[in-house]
Amino acid sequence: MDTPSKNSSEPLVSIDCITYNHEAYIRAALDGFLMQKTDFSFEILVHDDASTDQTANIIRNYEKKYPGIIIPIYQKENQFSKKVNITRTFQFPRARGKYIAICEGDDYWTDPYKLQKQVDFLENNSDYGLVHCNFDKLYERSGRLVHNASKIKSGSNLSRQDIFNGLLKNNYQIATLTVLARTKIIYNAINNIDVSGYMMDDLPTWLEMIQNTKFHYISDSVGVYRKVQGSASNDKNTYRAFIESELRIRLDFAKKYSTPIEIKNKLQRAYSKSLLLKSFYSKDQYLDAQYCNYTKEHNIALTVFDKLIYLSITNKILHAIFISFDKIKSRIIFILKYIVRKNV
Repeated sequence: MDTPSKNSSEPLVSIDCITYNHEAYIRAALDGFLMQKTDFSFEILVHDDASTDQTANIIRNYEKKYPGIIIPIYQKENQFSKKVNITRTFQFPRARGKYIAICEGDDYWTDPYKLQKQVDFLENNSDYGLVHCNFDKLYERSGRLVHNASKIKSGSNLSRQDIFNGLLKNNYQIATLTVLARTKIIYNAINNIDVSGYMMDDLPTWLEMIQNTKFHYISDSVGVYRKVQGSASNDKNTYRAFIESELRIRLDFAKKYSTPIEIKNKLQRAYSKSLLLKSFYSKDQYLDAQYCNYTKEHNIALTVFDKLIYLSITNKILHAIFISFDKIKSRIIFILKYIVRKNV
């Protein structure tokens, strides 16, 4: 396996890798970094958030083999549980590179020229601050791999406003594992926003960055995003809270920056729906009141079905009926997906 050159005292790229209990995945992530073929040096900044499995020991073995290239932090106490922003507090402040690449410990790169392609573009285009690429998606539970999973059409040439609106509408997707950005620009963005109330910090970072720089998309697939059971976005216990947080980010930025009224209205309706469903599944009366107040405040008209769901929150019989229908629907969807996968 090729290793990055150590001739340069300062790396051109800093790779930001945050990991926790990724013993089954971290080797693939580190190997994907180390296989990069570049004409510049890079550093690999790994942050292990007090893993309780063998993740830290695996990283230590790599650190011994690639000293000065793999530069880890081993936490003794989990920082995420303390609501510490790991990227802002530990990773970006120690990055020495002109550029930052991001890849969490359960994802991995597959293109050995990923960094070189992205650096070449940014070196030759000073008005761009971020490059991202296509990617593959691996459903860890079933083993199904979806190639070229990006929603972006090849060769698209969108303005900053188009990309901003696309991020708000969720039809322009930036896979974090594919990102390379100018360190100064991404650092300024994260210092200009408060992400403490959100369950993610990548989406607000892109929404803030696009206000001040251009983004470029490369249609080559450069890595694999794993859909891992148990992560915040894929855990049934946190899924609805994750979706609500994502919608709230989009609403907050729609209010913060110039946004067409139809997009704002659509986001408000989607957010009210997420509050309703979260209230329905949890039977939380506080959320119930929050949903009611939100719909009144924003003059959101309720459908007949919305009203029935709302009534079922305090009606045990109606709630039991809807829960039964929901379980049947979930089983039907599962069966249909299984049939499609078997026949594609």
